[in-house]
Amino acid sequence: MDQNAVTLRSAAFLAVRLAVACICSFFTAKMICKYLDPTYSEKKSARRRLTDYELQIASQIVVGDESDVTWNDIGGYDDLLAELKDTVILPLKLRSSSTFLQPPKGVLLYCCTGCGKTLIARAVAKDAGNSASFINLDISSLTDKWYGESEKLAAAVFSLVSLNWFSIEKLKLCRHCRLKKYNQQLFSLMKSVNKNVRLSAQCEKAFFFADAFLRVRESRDHEVTAMMKAQFLSNWDGFASDRNCRVVIIGASNRPLDVDPAILRRMPSRFCLNLPDEKQRAKVLQVLLRDEQLHADVNLEEIAAQCQLFSCSDLSELCRLAAVTRVQEQLRSGANIDELNGQPFRLADFKTALARMKRDDDFNQCIDLNGAFSE
Repeated sequence: MDQNAVTLRSAAFLAVRLAVACICSFFTAKMICKYLDPTYSEKKSARRRLTDYELQIASQIVVGDESDVTWNDIGGYDDLLAELKDTVILPLKLRSSSTFLQPPKGVLLYCCTGCGKTLIARAVAKDAGNSASFINLDISSLTDKWYGESEKLAAAVFSLVSLNWFSIEKLKLCRHCRLKKYNQQLFSLMKSVNKNVRLSAQCEKAFFFADAFLRVRESRDHEVTAMMKAQFLSNWDGFASDRNCRVVIIGASNRPLDVDPAILRRMPSRFCLNLPDEKQRAKVLQVLLRDEQLHADVNLEEIAAQCQLFSCSDLSELCRLAAVTRVQEQLRSGANIDELNGQPFRLADFKTALARMKRDDDFNQCIDLNGAFSE
């Protein structure tokens, strides 16, 4: 027999054995994972009942009980927060059958930068608790490099909440999942817990947070962008006309005058967070420094009076600079680095930090949005 023929037969036989071994190894590993993973059946059920697009949106879900932000973490804006609770939180918790005792279909938070829009949205999710599921949407959640995928993702946002089987635990499970098209395995970081908290067929517990990415539509917009916006607005109209569906979309924008008029029409409740005044700045400082030690010479009202045109973010940066200044002066005086913790803030630390703060000149040109853009 020809030596080449023998070699060819041996190579073919070896290839067949290798292929059989790979197939057996694959199914063996799959069976092992099935028996070792206690949530295998739930993940399989979720993948069967949800599309890939709905799974991708479900990965953005934040259950209200998991949020660590409460109303006590927000300083100032007492009147605005009280109105927000009465407008959004109260109807969600009441679950009234009345047509008019329902939360608004859209809420817009607008202000200058650094005034706490995202913090307020997280506090709303916390206060709603099991009455709502919180989906944090941004532009990256609704865009895809493939043509037509963005419209399907926009539709999946609303089709997800129309499902009546989606329990809170399954929402948590899908949040820790990754889609197969990214070649990553589905996994879970928690054990399956059987809870009776579910989204009803009337969507009574659905709650959304959509970051303000829908600016004014123009003729020069890309075709895909226009189609995605049209799909989102079309689905929004469908839910807005359904009396039994309680879906609230909260938008946050630093530029409310650039938001599309069609979006504004769907957001009847609008709240303006202006730059905090002197009393509100003092309350913000009290919240920021509530766990810190303060020297007897520290007067937060006096400090707040010197922080004109400061946003909440600026006040947080002021406290950080004051802490850095305190440590720097102690190190210069020869203090041991182990002795730095526990030293109280002094008034001189805040004065030095105020001198170092570089306030943005744009605040001097900030218009009164509450007057130019109110209900």
